[in-house]
Amino acid sequence: MPTVAPVPNAASDEQARFFAGGIPVEIGKIQKELKKLWQNSDHVATRASRLNLVVYSAAAHSIRANTALVAEIARQHALRAILIANKPAHPGEGVRAWVNAHCQLSKTGAKQRCSEQIAFQFQGKAADFSLIPNVVFGHLDSDLPLYLWWQGDFPQPAPGEQLLAWVDRLLFDSADWSDARAQFAVLREICAANPRLKTALGDLDWTRLITWRSAIAQFFDLPGRHDLAELDRVEITHAPTGRLTALLLLGWLALRLGWQAEAAADGSLVCKSGAGAGARSIAVTLREGAAAGSIQKLTLGTTGGAQFCINRGETSDFFNTRAQLAPNEREHFQVLRAGSEKLADLVSEELTHSGNHRVYLRVLDVVERLLPAAAATA
Repeated sequence: MPTVAPVPNAASDEQARFFAGGIPVEIGKIQKELKKLWQNSDHVATRASRLNLVVYSAAAHSIRANTALVAEIARQHALRAILIANKPAHPGEGVRAWVNAHCQLSKTGAKQRCSEQIAFQFQGKAADFSLIPNVVFGHLDSDLPLYLWWQGDFPQPAPGEQLLAWVDRLLFDSADWSDARAQFAVLREICAANPRLKTALGDLDWTRLITWRSAIAQFFDLPGRHDLAELDRVEITHAPTGRLTALLLLGWLALRLGWQAEAAADGSLVCKSGAGAGARSIAVTLREGAAAGSIQKLTLGTTGGAQFCINRGETSDFFNTRAQLAPNEREHFQVLRAGSEKLADLVSEELTHSGNHRVYLRVLDVVERLLPAAAATA
C-alpha cells in the first residue's frame, strides 16, 4: 500500500490528504472520499480536470511508481488519473482502492489547481481483466476525453470493444515489449476495429523520435540537399534497449526517401532505392552503444562523399549536428535542442494530441519487415 509521506508544516494532516501516496477507501465510498478532500481544503484548493488518464500495469509496485509519474504529468495537464494495478498472482483476493490529489503550489505554499487520482489494485481472482472496465468507467470524470496508457505487453487477443469503445487515445511504449512482432499483430487488430472505434494510437517510442526526425529534416535545408537522394550508408548507434527505436527511425527514413527495406536471410538489414537492374543498395548498420538514451548517434553518407551526422551525449539536452557536402568542403555545424526522454514528458506530449500519427502507421509496415533481423541479432 502506498505510504503517506510526511509534509513539514503545521497543517501536515491536511496537506497529507493532498500530497500523500493515497488514502485507503472502500470501493463504494470513493466519490464520497474525493468530495471530502475538497470540503476539508478550506477553499484554497481548486479541482481541475480536462481529461481522464487511466494507467494500466501488471508490474510490481506500479501504484507507487505511477503515482510519482502522474504527479509530474499533473504539472502540465489538469486531469483525473485512474491507476490500475493488476495482480493475479497476489495471495489476497478482491479489490483495494486509494484516493489522493496532485496539487500545484503557489510561492507562499497555498494550494492551487489540483488533479484527482484514484488507484485500484485487483488481486487474485478479481484480477480477471473482464471485470476491470466496469470499475474504471464507473469512476471517470464526466464525459471528458479518455486516454488509456497501457504499460508493458498488450494481452492477446487485443483488448475488446468493451474497453476501446470508450478510449479516445491508447498510449503504449513499444520499447518495453517482450515480443515486438506479436505486439504489432495486436496493434493490427486494434487498427482493424478502428472503423467502428474512435481510438487513436500513441506510441511513446515514436514520440521519442520527434526531435530526431526534425534534426534529420534540417539537413534538407542545406544548399546541397540533393545529395540526400544519393544516400548509400546509414549508421545508427542505440542504447542496449533501443533497437526497436532505431528500427522505427530507419523505417521513417525508408518511408520518406522511398526505399524498399527488409531483413535478409542472414539477419542483416537491406534497403534499396529504385527498382530493377537500376536499384541502388543502401548499407545499414545498427550498433548497440553503452550509454543510456534511446538513440545516441546517426550518420548518413552518400556516394559522392557527403556526410551528415547527429550526436547526442548521454546527459545532454542538445544535438550536435555536422554536415559536409563533399570531402574537401567546409563542414556545417549546428546545435539543436533535443527532446526529453523522461516518461512523464513523453506522456505529456501525447496528451496534447487528439488524432492518429498517420506517418507512424505507415512506418509500422516498414518496421514489421525488419523485425526478423531484430530477433536474430538480439
